[in-house]
Amino acid sequence: MPQLDESPTRATARRIARSWDRRALACLLVGFAALAIVLAVVLSRPAQPHAGTNGVWPRAAVAQLEPGRRICQDRELLPAGAAAIELAAQPLQRVSQRISVTLSRRGQTIESTSAVLGGRLIANAPLTPRARDLDDVTVCLTPGAPAGRIALVGGPTPPDAGSLRPGGALSGASLSLSYRLAPVGSRWERLSAIADHLALGRGDWGGVWLVWLLGALLLGSVVLVAFVLLRAVIAVAEREPSTRRVPRLAWTIAAVAVVNAAAWSLITPPFQVPDEQTHIAYAQYVAETGRPPVPHRGHERLAPELLAAMGATRFGNFTAGVDARTLRATVWSPLQQQRLERDLHAGLARRGNEAGPATPEPPLYYALEAIPYRVASSATLLDRIALMRLLSAALAGATALFSVLFVRECLPGRAWAWWIAGLAVALTPILGFVSGGVNPDALLFPLCAALFYSFAVAFRRGLTTRRAMWIGGLIGVGVIAKINFYGLVPGALLALALAARASAGGVNRRSIRLFAIAVGLALAPYLLLTALDMLVWDRAWVLARTPAERPEDHGDLAGQLSYMWQLFLPRLPGQSSAFDGSLPVYDLLFKGFVGRFGWLTIEFPPWVYTVATALAGAVLLLAARAGVRHRAALRRRRPELLGYAAMAGGLMVLLALVALRGFAPGLPGALQGRYLLPLLALLGAVVALAVRGAGERWGRAVGVALVLTCVAWNMYSQLLMISWFYG
Repeated sequence: MPQLDESPTRATARRIARSWDRRALACLLVGFAALAIVLAVVLSRPAQPHAGTNGVWPRAAVAQLEPGRRICQDRELLPAGAAAIELAAQPLQRVSQRISVTLSRRGQTIESTSAVLGGRLIANAPLTPRARDLDDVTVCLTPGAPAGRIALVGGPTPPDAGSLRPGGALSGASLSLSYRLAPVGSRWERLSAIADHLALGRGDWGGVWLVWLLGALLLGSVVLVAFVLLRAVIAVAEREPSTRRVPRLAWTIAAVAVVNAAAWSLITPPFQVPDEQTHIAYAQYVAETGRPPVPHRGHERLAPELLAAMGATRFGNFTAGVDARTLRATVWSPLQQQRLERDLHAGLARRGNEAGPATPEPPLYYALEAIPYRVASSATLLDRIALMRLLSAALAGATALFSVLFVRECLPGRAWAWWIAGLAVALTPILGFVSGGVNPDALLFPLCAALFYSFAVAFRRGLTTRRAMWIGGLIGVGVIAKINFYGLVPGALLALALAARASAGGVNRRSIRLFAIAVGLALAPYLLLTALDMLVWDRAWVLARTPAERPEDHGDLAGQLSYMWQLFLPRLPGQSSAFDGSLPVYDLLFKGFVGRFGWLTIEFPPWVYTVATALAGAVLLLAARAGVRHRAALRRRRPELLGYAAMAGGLMVLLALVALRGFAPGLPGALQGRYLLPLLALLGAVVALAVRGAGERWGRAVGVALVLTCVAWNMYSQLLMISWFYG
């Protein structure tokens, strides 16, 4: 393939034309056509979209409606155009039952309707659409004929919402209520309303222009992907790019990751990335005080400005803990937007004394996020958060870039396979989702990818003093960036020792010197952080800090080891079942990696995980085929592979220890799909092996199909989020 800066002559053009891989070209054209058709069909289907919701997550039964009893919920906001009210309830007898629904405002009845409850949890009662939003509406429920007991389903009361009043007393819980518009001809007709909803819940920089920006980012991502495929896959490369510089297509792939994460930052409402509110609180504390926060047991308090923004966006408050996670907690009404704007401009204090579960984390990421926070210090908090999210999005580009470089070092030759692997990493939805928010994982991912790349260079080209210093520096930066990085440190030290031994021809003075240089540079940031924690900031020693809340009882050492084993591997004979036959590595890690968004409440339909399992199995089989074909080369690289395996295994052990310490009682919530993202570089190598395992004739076509599958996967994820939060 000619270089990007060449102007091909006619003869060169004929040579390129002869080099088209017809299978890959056909796959590309058919794939993009199929994506366009499927998107058009989906948007053309009829829909009964949401007009709004009270944001209550239906967790459990919150009240029981009995014959002759009346239960009311106040402070509902009835949106304009609502044609039905949707409630969550379940008859306690095996018969269909009717619920009478009365809506009143300021003592006057404005609507009387009813809903029929069958076998489904959700029931709809028709409403007369109104021209404008109505606030302070009371919704009352009474059982109709045949009278019977009915369980009302809801959850904790979110901000700016009313609670159930059984018997006239406040309950502290709310019924989950949503409001639906009349069915429309197609989803195309809803795009304008969705755009209006997406523009709400923002600061002064918000508005409909953000929707146009989002559209440009989504389109730009697809165009960049098509460009990479055309330049690097369809035309057979005549010459391999140099491995001594960063290829231009690698930068393009990094741009794909940045643009994709920036789009996710616009799609995801504020505070709807896991733990984002606590990470914002930490960065805000650093920006306002110049130091990390210190735990204040029993005196936790976020900054009043942050608490007000959390309440006005209907997210929740700090003391509500996990109960603050609500179903569709976002601003969808102009009345709510007015309150939000009032609170954002109230001049509230920006200092708190706590950052919740984020407080034990090292301060590096938050110090970086303090920069955009201070740059936009005169803007509203939500505008500062938007700028902070863009910094995380830029880090997603670094993750994709180092993943491409790692694959290039591990699998030299077949440059087209590098670009396929890089695009697969850049388009991973969970990477865009997490890196589109304020979360220190956004810094952890590129650091881990860079570390894997550095070891690949050291094993392939030899460990020099400069490379040892670079590896040591990366380890040192990692330990002051994120606690999860500590899981990779033992494996990294093993890989370092193996690389030093291979480069020096054995264990000798040179290998010991290289190892010592790297370890010394790795220790320096850790020792500096420890000194600052203990002598200046009055914080606990970093390894003494833990996110665990309360230890779980898993018996003696054998029981604890059995528990940790079953987190990732099937139960062995003689082991008691720790998870009732489920496999957390699949149910939590794999499915979470495929896609669980928001506060892990937004999921794909079950068939998506089934298809993803089949595709993952096919990729692994193709990669294994390539490994078998090149088993002699793999045997020669056993020390390198051992180092990578030790790093991945160390991360898994750390996650198991956190789960063992009781981070989440019961099923280990410490296992989330995003915790696999530090290993994205290894995933890229597996993808590159898989497309090479498909053979010379079909490798490029399989690669194109895989990338287009990632495009569809990412697009589906974004549409899922848009549908969930905006209608």
